[in-house]
Amino acid sequence: MSAGEIGSNISALAGDIGQVAQAIERQSDDVSGLSGMLESIESFSSQTSLAADHTRTVADTLRNLTHGRTR
Repeated sequence: MSAGEIGSNISALAGDIGQVAQAIERQSDDVSGLSGMLESIESFSSQTSLAADHTRTVADTLRNLTHGRTR
């Protein structure tokens, strides 16, 4: 193999490595985006749980008031 062919192969390899690096960067960005979405879902889940707790408290209070009036 001549020096020119080796240089050409190294150049092609460098191009391939650059493409792989770009693909990894895109995938990393995708993972970061998914991580952000999961954090949002977790936050909404916590807020929903808190709202459910408040709703139960209101329902219990109304139930107690209703039972207190019928006695």
